[in-house]
Amino acid sequence: MKLNFYILVLILPIFLYSQEKVEGMVMEANPENKHIGLPGANVYWMNSQIGTITNEEGLFGIPYSKDYDKLIISYVGFESDTLTIKEPKMVHHSLKPSNELNEVVVEKRGMQFRKPISAPRMSLQ
Repeated sequence: MKLNFYILVLILPIFLYSQEKVEGMVMEANPENKHIGLPGANVYWMNSQIGTITNEEGLFGIPYSKDYDKLIISYVGFESDTLTIKEPKMVHHSLKPSNELNEVVVEKRGMQFRKPISAPRMSLQ
């Protein structure tokens, strides 16, 4: 019984790490051709719940499945793009800034203070 457990513990990580992935980088499209990664960009498969976000350098890795072939990349203030992925590979994609963000709403949220009641409470019956 212990031998089966040890074999399972040794072989299971191999299967977990052998899963195919689509990896890449999401960048900002700029005229100077500087490759500036976008941290926190959304990367997900269309019509699925499989997704991830980019790290602080704009890098991502998402499990590949033959069931899904449309990869959507989106970021606030940029135009979303849909890529067709036929096989696991490296993807480097630049997002274009969007001109649709015309208005910013700023709300003030603060603490609420309760005023003490100075008159005694009474109940009438």
